Amino acid sequence: MAKTLSTKQQQELVTNIQANLADELKQYQEQTTQQLSEERLKEQLSYYKDWLGKLTKQQTQLITVANEQHINTFVLWQRYKQNRLNALQQAFNYELRNVEQFEQQMSIIITDREYFISEELAAKNQANLMAHVNLLVSLNSTLSDKQRRHVNKYFAELIETVDDLIAD
Repeated sequence: MAKTLSTKQQQELVTNIQANLADELKQYQEQTTQQLSEERLKEQLSYYKDWLGKLTKQQTQLITVANEQHINTFVLWQRYKQNRLNALQQAFNYELRNVEQFEQQMSIIITDREYFISEELAAKNQANLMAHVNLLVSLNSTLSDKQRRHVNKYFAELIETVDDLIAD
C-alpha cells in the first residue's frame, strides 16, 4: 500500500505520526515521576482485577511492589518510534529507489521491530519482563479457587476469540 501513496500522502502520514509522537511526549512531560508511577499502578491493578476478579490485600501489595520496581522506558520507546519514523521518511524520500529496494525497506520498518530497538531498551525490557514473571509466580501462590476459575474463564474466552478469528 505504501507504494501507492502520493508524495503528499506520504508527507501527511509522516507529519501525523510525528504529531502523535509529540503529543505523547508532551503528555509524558506534563506528569511527575510520582504521577506516572501512580497512573501505571492504577492501570496494573485494573488489569489484574480484569484477569483475577477482586484482588486481596496481599495481591494488591505484590502488584504495588512490582510497580515500584518497574523501569520506565518511555523515553527509549520514543527514540525507537522516532528511529522507525525516520527510516520511513528516508524510504519515502529516496527518489532513485527501485520497487524491490523500497519493499525491502518497508518490510524492515514494518516487521523487523528488533532492528530499531536499542541495546539499552532491550535490556530494560528484559528486566521488566523478568519482574513481571516474578510477579506472576508470586501471585499464583495467592490465588483463590474463585480467582483460578475467573482466569480459566478469561483464557477460554480469549481462545474462543482467536478460534473465531481464524475461522473467519
